[in-house]
Amino acid sequence: MNGYVSHLNPHDMNHSEYEQRRNALLAQWQEARPEYSGRGCRFTLDGIMNYREWMQAKPRILFLMKENRAPDGDWEPIEGINTYSNSFSTNIARWRQIIREVYVHSTRDLSHGNIELPDSFQDIALIEIKKMNEGAGSSSKPDIRKYAERDKDFLKQQFDLIDPQVVVCGYTIEEYGDIIYKEEPWDKIIGLKNCHCYKHRNRLVIDMYHPSTR
Repeated sequence: MNGYVSHLNPHDMNHSEYEQRRNALLAQWQEARPEYSGRGCRFTLDGIMNYREWMQAKPRILFLMKENRAPDGDWEPIEGINTYSNSFSTNIARWRQIIREVYVHSTRDLSHGNIELPDSFQDIALIEIKKMNEGAGSSSKPDIRKYAERDKDFLKQQFDLIDPQVVVCGYTIEEYGDIIYKEEPWDKIIGLKNCHCYKHRNRLVIDMYHPSTR
């Protein structure tokens, strides 16, 4: 595939340039996958939620999720997060805050009791692997892998355009490392019981469970 969007660090763009390039990529994607829209389905709009806030964030965190299942008109990933709207949003808010706190104070001991969460925020990025929102209750792992394989070139362009410093994989680490970036080396740097961390390019990649998990 001849990618429309080449790699460009966000620091080399302004807000309008980013939106222009994001919209061009998503438009090309939708044109190539017309079946992702219509007949009860819609194409998911994701990426950086608020470019100006994203550029001020330290570090810049991207969450790689499986799919958006919100009903039409309820929510798109680029709209931001309302922390207490559901368990998914609350956990995204918690993980975002923990990463930010540890980034500044690496030895800080954190717990649910000493983390203050904002009511809403737009300073992260969120990518859904499966861009077709069918409103289904869930999708199988093979189904998500199928979409990752099919759209890996588009997904890589989207990652390269956003250029995060931290990637949190919500049960999507295999799609990130084994499909999207299969040809690139990446190394495990931390291995814990329920969390593994890797170094890939200039990114810290965190293997986590899905934020909807209780």
